[in-house]
Amino acid sequence: MKIKIHLSKAEKIMALLNQWDPENRYANGEELRSYSYEGETIAESIRSNSKTETIEKAIREAFSEVELVDDEVKAIAGYIERAMRK
Repeated sequence: MKIKIHLSKAEKIMALLNQWDPENRYANGEELRSYSYEGETIAESIRSNSKTETIEKAIREAFSEVELVDDEVKAIAGYIERAMRK
């Protein structure tokens, strides 16, 4: 028996943000869906064929109050780009 699950664009992004956890929300005891707003915001800003630079810009806008490391933003943007193409 095969089960196929199709995640929305926002759900894929939210899952990647949950793994990255730039604000250390899980250390504070928050729930798994703590990056749902940011995931939705980034998903609305990009398309399936967006370039890495566009995704980086969307990430920086979604996390405007947080100081982010450039290398980490580039890495997560690459992961999001690959996830959107599948």
